[in-house]
Amino acid sequence: MQRGALLALVAILCAACGGNSGTATPTAAPTTVPPTAAPAQEQPTVAPVVEPTPVPPKSVPGVNLTLDPALGKSVNAQLMPAVPKTEGPAFGDAAPEHVAITFDGEALSDSTLRQRMVRIYPVEGLRQIDPSISKIIDQLKQTLQRKPKAIRGAVPFLPTLNAQQVFYSNLAYVPFANGEGVRFITAYAQDVAPLTNNEIFYAFQGLTSDGKYLVSAIYPVAAEGLPLTFEETAAATNYEEFAKGYEKYLTETTAQLNKLTPQQFVPDLTKLDSMLTSLQADPQMAAGTDAAVADPNKATDAKATPKAGEVSADVKATPTVGADASAGNDDAAAGSGDAQLAVAVVRRLVNLREGPSTRTKVLDNLNRNSKVQMLGRDARVSWIRVKAADGKEGWVARSFLATRYNLRSLPIVR
Repeated sequence: MQRGALLALVAILCAACGGNSGTATPTAAPTTVPPTAAPAQEQPTVAPVVEPTPVPPKSVPGVNLTLDPALGKSVNAQLMPAVPKTEGPAFGDAAPEHVAITFDGEALSDSTLRQRMVRIYPVEGLRQIDPSISKIIDQLKQTLQRKPKAIRGAVPFLPTLNAQQVFYSNLAYVPFANGEGVRFITAYAQDVAPLTNNEIFYAFQGLTSDGKYLVSAIYPVAAEGLPLTFEETAAATNYEEFAKGYEKYLTETTAQLNKLTPQQFVPDLTKLDSMLTSLQADPQMAAGTDAAVADPNKATDAKATPKAGEVSADVKATPTVGADASAGNDDAAAGSGDAQLAVAVVRRLVNLREGPSTRTKVLDNLNRNSKVQMLGRDARVSWIRVKAADGKEGWVARSFLATRYNLRSLPIVR
């Protein structure tokens, strides 16, 4: 009985296995479920790149450049009259007839150091001013031919300034439409003073391929990590100690600036380089005027204007006093009536001291933009003895004064 039940169970199992076929039924391949697609990521919005716009400087044929919006909205080219050579500092700002390009309608300033400016000078006209000018032009020509990575001493620079090039950094060679030049960061001073973002500027010196014109450009810049004003430096609290280590300070600060990328300056140095690269400097001046230098024996009309049709705006040869000296205008004029006097403009509120040191007694305060007469200096030209408008005399640190006067010609007083 048990055996019969067992045989019946085997028969049932065989039937379930499909005994009529010798081939096993294949197992269906598993269905592949496509992975769920990740939701599309929204692409970040990219701000459109604003392309620099070619802006033809007004009224001087043969002069053109492309202006990046970060550098200005407009440029204006003016044909400047020749200035005669004098016995004053920097040859009395002598210059041949030349082209001056300014930005955003800025009035021409008496300060060469901090105004945004591109000047195009006829080389032969510059050479006529003085043999020392010819020497600088030759040095620039040699520099552009050899392209050294470092320049011994100062980088050749024109026009001549009533101050000394105290350092240079970030040297690079930049071609332009019809020539080549060298750009660098620098500052000029008559005294021992710290470098600040109120003093340094981008400089460019170039020559056209035919050797006919010299291009000189200046644009104020600010460097990352550099103090803005004198008051933010160690010299403001202990000037004597600062002066003792001045050479080491210049070396270290220059190295610091050389490590910065172009983007760590404001404005970006690459934008300034691109502006100069686009420059076409082939001004079509009137025949016979390319090398003209004003006759020093003839009086100069302070209101002289260039030839009709060649200038887009009136040019004032002698700017008025009152420019904002705090903006770094170290060469701000003290006024045409004071041209022969040792006069300076106070750059910002400053102490009038009893002696040439921050340790001496404060006698009074001098207000920003007030005028003082300079009576003498210390041996380092770091402190100037002045006479205020109310007749009070005392000492002021040189860094607080703006003047065109040659400070080294002041007598040393105690």
